[in-house]
Amino acid sequence: MITLKQHLLAHRHSLGMGRCSCGHPDDPERKTIAGVQDDHAAHVAATWREARIVRTVEDLDMLPAMTIIRYPVDFIDHSMVYERFVDSATGETGWFLGEEVVRILPASLPALVVWTPEDVA
Repeated sequence: MITLKQHLLAHRHSLGMGRCSCGHPDDPERKTIAGVQDDHAAHVAATWREARIVRTVEDLDMLPAMTIIRYPVDFIDHSMVYERFVDSATGETGWFLGEEVVRILPASLPALVVWTPEDVA
């Protein structure tokens, strides 16, 4: 899972080049530096959210313990926040919803990764 620092490094903006380092061009309608910066900020925010979407059970299973997700992401009014756990005695993994252990159903994916322990670094 990409961290915010890695994402920001991958999306550095160059006014001289007129584009983001990922290749996303500046909006030609933006005539001021502030306008270009606003456009670039929106681009970085949109790509950050997309980078944090988990679409498969395999990707969900690769997330580290203590990861926080919002699921299902498509139903904001009905989504809940879950925390991944790994039982140190058995190695069993799962998701907490409060104090209850629950299963994440593949049909309800995608999920949005809100935080991982790697985000601290």
